[in-house]
Amino acid sequence: QTLPRHMRRRATSHNVKRLPARLRAAGLREMADYPPNDPSKTGRRYRRRPSNLRAEYASRARQHRWLETPNWHAKRMHMTTLWGLRLAARPCMRHVRASHRSLRKSCLAHDASYLECVELSGAHDVVTAFLTRVLAPYRQTHVEFASTLHAIDGTPIGPVRVLLQPGSTAHVRVWVWIHPACAPDAMPLLEAAEGILISPAALLRFQLRGSHAAHVLRRALVLDEDSPNAAIWAALDQPAALDQRQAGAALSVSVIDPRLRHPSARLSAPAPIAVAAATLRQLARAWPADAAVGALWDPTGRVVPACHIKEINARRAQMAVPGRLTASETDARVPIMVVQREGARQPRAGSRGASAPLGYGSGCDVIAPATWGMAVWLALVHAGAHAGALREVDQLAFEMGLPGGPRDWLGTAAHERNAAVQ
Repeated sequence: QTLPRHMRRRATSHNVKRLPARLRAAGLREMADYPPNDPSKTGRRYRRRPSNLRAEYASRARQHRWLETPNWHAKRMHMTTLWGLRLAARPCMRHVRASHRSLRKSCLAHDASYLECVELSGAHDVVTAFLTRVLAPYRQTHVEFASTLHAIDGTPIGPVRVLLQPGSTAHVRVWVWIHPACAPDAMPLLEAAEGILISPAALLRFQLRGSHAAHVLRRALVLDEDSPNAAIWAALDQPAALDQRQAGAALSVSVIDPRLRHPSARLSAPAPIAVAAATLRQLARAWPADAAVGALWDPTGRVVPACHIKEINARRAQMAVPGRLTASETDARVPIMVVQREGARQPRAGSRGASAPLGYGSGCDVIAPATWGMAVWLALVHAGAHAGALREVDQLAFEMGLPGGPRDWLGTAAHERNAAVQ
């Protein structure tokens, strides 16, 4: 059909009344060959409303489980579906050299909340006897340790991380962090244990790796004035507190709402902190056994209600001078746990002749209660941490000479399932 020049645009093909009167009959004949527009399709402006986005994510969650930070990662990373979860595979931008530089000179953050935390509780003798049979090795210690979960017949299932509640004698609680790739084999084994109560712990886990990991953590989260272990928290920036001999050491503290004080300055070198020399020597010699005692061990203590972000923004808008908000008595106090992670135990030759120095990849893990994932993650990113995905985690494990994922767990059912998919 022939249209006037000022009418030649996409909108005229959907509305016959926009055509000149002499061409409307021809337009009606052409539109009879095409189906009418679907009234269920809405515009992009309607679809991008926050309420409609949340409804769309809830609909997607019926097929795959999402973490608490999908909006942030989906805008910056390529997403993939693994182990029934929707996870960030790799960043959209070139990030290989930047992630390696962050591990050596800054901090690399990764949302590892896909790891499933299972809580085992029961009599001390019963729990100890069961874990001794299925874990190799199993240690009676107050620090978190890595182990391998085995079936009753000795078949390996996969690597796990175990943390015992300190100070428990008759009744004990144990956290077992399981990779989702081996969860189908691990959960039936744990649920079949007699005399032990098995329950999923609503906990999130964030990994911080690099030389400035502790510095980023202290900038991102502000300690509550009434929080225990304040002296240890103040010493996190000191080399003695991050010594490799303290691998797996857990520290339980309480921080104020991370949304109140987002750091505005870029990451810089850690400033010296006046910490007593006796405290540093004590941390280097032996980690306190009661440092991991906190509210996260209580299921009711993990439920921390939070105010809406609109209330925080309204308080920030009323400030005469822009800056950080001062925490009030009604603001939430979030219990968290910091677990020290060791780095490379010996120098190792890496790609292109590079070498992973001693302690490469060391840092800490942050364990937080559910529903606080986005608040903690944004605080870490604003404090200077560079976000990493599954590709960065696998690359770090390769540089450290450690098994990275299911493809490296030879002899397990998770390895066979992963090989069948690939």
